[in-house]
Amino acid sequence: GHCEPLILAFLAEKSIELEELDKKIAESYRVLNKSTRNAGYYRSRLDLQLVKVRTIRSRSGRPEDRKLYLLHEDLDAYYFIQKLRFLCAFFTEKEVFHSTWTPDGISELMQYFELVYGRMPAFAQAYFHACQIFLGKSEELHFTAFRERLAEWEKEDSQDPDIEDLYVFLLNHFLLQYNRGELTVLFRIGELYDSMLASGLLLEEGLISTEHFKNFIGTKCRLGQVDRAKDFFNAYITSLTDHQEGAVDSYNSICISFYENRLQYVRKEIEPLLEFPEATKIDIYYGLNLRCLLLKTYYSILEEVDLYEWDEVDEKLKQLSRSFQSYIERRKIPQLSRIRFDNFRVGILRLYT
Repeated sequence: GHCEPLILAFLAEKSIELEELDKKIAESYRVLNKSTRNAGYYRSRLDLQLVKVRTIRSRSGRPEDRKLYLLHEDLDAYYFIQKLRFLCAFFTEKEVFHSTWTPDGISELMQYFELVYGRMPAFAQAYFHACQIFLGKSEELHFTAFRERLAEWEKEDSQDPDIEDLYVFLLNHFLLQYNRGELTVLFRIGELYDSMLASGLLLEEGLISTEHFKNFIGTKCRLGQVDRAKDFFNAYITSLTDHQEGAVDSYNSICISFYENRLQYVRKEIEPLLEFPEATKIDIYYGLNLRCLLLKTYYSILEEVDLYEWDEVDEKLKQLSRSFQSYIERRKIPQLSRIRFDNFRVGILRLYT
């Protein structure tokens, strides 16, 4: 595979017969051409070209005849993929960790990439559109183009780990936007999750992470695709990387029930979990999410119960809001998460009032 050029370079230094070396280079090309055209592919082609150029008997021939232009083509393709990939990683890091470091000349770089777009491999083009989305440029146009370029790439190899990176970069971006209240991106999140599920990228060695599991179900429920969420739950509940002693199973099952409008059932399920959390060893974030879900449940129940039950639920809503505030303050969670959960609590109280 990709280590072959290094072996050939070594053999070239050992003055192996040139004809024999040419045969080995030709065979390496045949093997390489069957592999996926990712960054490693173009890097290996470049290394092979360098070995070939160094062993040319005569350098008096025209560059076109010696095909020296291939060096530039392979180098450019490798550079386009890696540079755009690193830029996507940078944008993700900046959003998630609020990094202050910025690479030089991003604006000029993106202008250059726009000029040479037609020369890029499909995978580099997908990264280019992802970068434009990060930069806030015509999201709908670039998201459509991103999906098209990625679909073209996936015809070659839908399991390439670089594809998963690219999906996760954009997923993080849209999830952060959604958490900031930009609700329209939920459709984008749903599309990305559907693609990842179809291509097998949601699974790693047959298992799915609790984060992807929860986000997939939450996204489908909010989009009104509750049956899709239920089918997914039933299909993958036994394939979780970690059940967190039942917290993952309980929360997601209850979440689906809420969107089925089974409010009294949800109330009956959550209240004991919060009263005796040690029974399920609820994770901090599941504890926060369950309280949010119960607040929404109480608020929704108030719209449909009779006067006698209304007083009971009304009091429970106010009690939970007060206890939730102290629960948020006691948890060791990032400041932004603390603010987001408290804003939700306050928002429910405003609606209630």
